[in-house]
Amino acid sequence: MMQTITYTLLIITAILLLGTIILLCLLIYAGKKIFLLHAQSIKEEKERKITIEQLINDKASLEKQNEEYMQKINEYEHINEKQQEQLKERDLLSLMFIDDIIKIINKKIPKKEDYIELLKRIDKQFIYSLKSIYEGNLSIPNLKYCICFAIGMDVGEVSECFSIEQSSVHQVRYRLRKKFGLNNKDDLDVFLKQQLVNKNMF
Repeated sequence: MMQTITYTLLIITAILLLGTIILLCLLIYAGKKIFLLHAQSIKEEKERKITIEQLINDKASLEKQNEEYMQKINEYEHINEKQQEQLKERDLLSLMFIDDIIKIINKKIPKKEDYIELLKRIDKQFIYSLKSIYEGNLSIPNLKYCICFAIGMDVGEVSECFSIEQSSVHQVRYRLRKKFGLNNKDDLDVFLKQQLVNKNMF
């Protein structure tokens, strides 16, 4: 009887021991799994933080590039506006030259509608063309003389319009010929009219 009880206790002890071992294994496995999951979670969180920081840095970089781009656009627009203003000023000056000559012709040598008609058709391109060929700075008075010769006014008419001696007009023509690089065989009037022809004035 005692032997049976002893065996029974041993069996129960063995079962309990085995159960304890199994429980410990399960706890260790669960703990390991929890640890691995926690480590994975920490790793993912770090990666997420790195990604967010990278996105923030990329955003800051893009904003800086966009700011620089907008600054360049503003600079280009400012330059373009300034150039447009300069062109408008030049166009206005060109028109002022023409208006001045028209007023002088109407006052000094009336009934010259053909001159007036040609003057009204002169545009800024003709003036720019003369300035590009002229050696040095083409002054406003010399530009007016060029326009008068280009539309066919003779020395006497130019002399009358600008109230100067005909000899002075000849001197002006001589200086203009030199500045335009013309030789003795070249005719100033033909040269200036040719510039008008090139600009489709006739």
